[in-house]
Amino acid sequence: MKRDSDMVKHMEALRNILEGWADWQRTYNLRLGYPSKSLTCYSEGSRDFEGLCDAVDGQTFATVDACVQDLMPAQRAAVMRRYGIAAVFRFPRDNYEQCLLMAHEGLIKALPRKGVML
Repeated sequence: MKRDSDMVKHMEALRNILEGWADWQRTYNLRLGYPSKSLTCYSEGSRDFEGLCDAVDGQTFATVDACVQDLMPAQRAAVMRRYGIAAVFRFPRDNYEQCLLMAHEGLIKALPRKGVML
């Protein structure tokens, strides 16, 4: 019974991470040009707490994105559809719900190996 409750907790944490990843995907913008802060005396310049949090979130979501890209194509498409990145799931021989469940199970195993704790 404990194992089932752990799986439910991991699944809920995974969904929260994937929701944040989906938001990150939708707001991604390529940064070209020079940084907004200047370098002074071998320092990176001051960064506020929000900037540091955004940088950590960006690294985390880039890792999540790499794990999603490593999924089987049908599983990746199911995740993309579920979290609003893609509009359709076109794999006539595969069941959407089953692919999504298998993708979630795969991500629960893969993310901690890449340093993303659930």
